[in-house]
Amino acid sequence: MPADALPDWDAPFAVAGRTAFAAHERPGLAFAPPLRLEAAPEGDTPAVTLDVVAQDRSPGLVTTGFLQLRLETRFDLPETRLALFGQDEAMRVEPLPAAGGLLRLVAPDLAGTDELPDLPLDGAGVAGLTASVSLDGVAADLVVEALHRGIALVEARALVTVRGAAARWPGVADVDVARLRAGLGGDPVRVRDLLEALVRAPAALGVVVSGAAAEDDAGRARLAAALADRVTAELGSGILDDDGEACVLLAAEAPDHMHWELDDVVVAPRHLALATDPWGPLRAMTAEEVGARVVRRHVAPALDSGHRTLGIASVIRPPWAGAVALAADVTVPPRPPERPATVRETVVLDPAAPFTTLALRLAPGEPLAARVRTITYLDSPVPELPGPELDVTSETVVLGPDAFGAAFLPVEIDDALRAQAVAVDVVHEAEVNGLMQRTRVTLDAGTPRATLVVAPDTGSATLHAEARDAVGRVASTPPLESGPTRFDPFSFGGAGRHEVTIDVSPDGPFAGGSADGVLRLELTPEAGGPVGAVALTADRPRAVWSYLALSPFTPGYRWRRAGESDFSEPLGPDTPLRVPAPVPGGTP
Repeated sequence: MPADALPDWDAPFAVAGRTAFAAHERPGLAFAPPLRLEAAPEGDTPAVTLDVVAQDRSPGLVTTGFLQLRLETRFDLPETRLALFGQDEAMRVEPLPAAGGLLRLVAPDLAGTDELPDLPLDGAGVAGLTASVSLDGVAADLVVEALHRGIALVEARALVTVRGAAARWPGVADVDVARLRAGLGGDPVRVRDLLEALVRAPAALGVVVSGAAAEDDAGRARLAAALADRVTAELGSGILDDDGEACVLLAAEAPDHMHWELDDVVVAPRHLALATDPWGPLRAMTAEEVGARVVRRHVAPALDSGHRTLGIASVIRPPWAGAVALAADVTVPPRPPERPATVRETVVLDPAAPFTTLALRLAPGEPLAARVRTITYLDSPVPELPGPELDVTSETVVLGPDAFGAAFLPVEIDDALRAQAVAVDVVHEAEVNGLMQRTRVTLDAGTPRATLVVAPDTGSATLHAEARDAVGRVASTPPLESGPTRFDPFSFGGAGRHEVTIDVSPDGPFAGGSADGVLRLELTPEAGGPVGAVALTADRPRAVWSYLALSPFTPGYRWRRAGESDFSEPLGPDTPLRVPAPVPGGTP
């Protein structure tokens, strides 16, 4: 996805049973929102992990937990691209990455489920999302019980947020926020109910629109979309209701009145309620496997001894390419007279273990008040990048991309490319301190995603990839903008739409390919697929045929005269077809 490209909420269109959106001011480009969420294990690490820390805090044992779920949005783009080729051959469709969201776990058969908080979903690339949350003892025990009694007891509901250019209308709106809140009749309000109310009577909600009048159903729907996008962008946040429907929660504190220029281009979120099953592969695990691989237990020394345990969690998805190590320096300033010395510890983060514990020896009864600073050790001209200093008073610190001084670029390959290529080499290049920094990673079916760890972008960075198939054919991308990237077959030269110019060789008179003086040809993509028919005559000796190459490794086409059994050897996608003039009375 180009860094500056956004879907235009004002330009929806139907394709393959779904809604896609043309890109704002980027002709020929469209975006398809995600359809569902699925579990995304990382190598030997399950998609779901729960770290439970137990510590003796007189008069009893206290547990805390850290739950992390790794998910992947699914787009089903191959079907969409095929359908779109039949509708608009010049349009290219790309996945629309999620900007975040939330995940709700519901276990109707387990008492105390309402203790489980909604889990924030953080973007981890184009398709990846990670939910991570610290749990108190009650919530941690509930999750452990659910895992041991059976994943089938726990349902999951997801809200995913995507961003685009708000729908527009030639006019302005003045909004009485209190009347809007009262008129909606509830908070939160379902997204579809908000739209319906704005279609019906925006003035009854305290929304006065000046400018062009909406005179028909299509106009009223477009005006309502423009208003709803601005309500969501400026007054609301996304949330799920008890039935798992996408809702907008209006901000508790907001201006009394707002004025909106409805034809201005503003970025607005839209909230999608998606089906999800984060447990996925866990269903095939035995209770023993769940206990060994999913629930990981840590025992901390007794609190009254002065020991405190700091849990350190990383949400940077492995494997990491370009980093020798990611580390966290933990400092606790002195507290005289009980503890006159500074406590300093360093933890090297393990990509295979997203949660680790660090024992700190403090004074008995001393509350935890630490400072954490990350250090990224790069294999580059800039060997060390310190992160910002974080003040930590809780028992768990979650280190996301903002906690580091490096830039993290998730790269991944989709299912279609995994099926076609045995390896995809991804290279990031940037000039750092006058020297060229190259960071490489190889993606394949076993490692379909990775995170490039690089120095912060100076504006010169580019990304490119080279894919190889099982017989040694190679396909490359052009230089791409540096950023999170999901590669699919259409990222590479050769895949996509092609046009073939067809004419008849001038080395003989046109006599037609049949008794009626018509030369009939059949053409098909190199890898097979729909067969196209072209008819040439003496009056029309030229034609253009277009086709869609689904793989960069088979970008060409084949042809034959109608009635022949075999197609030709493949011709390149840019090779015009010049058909030798058939011999009069010969075989067509």
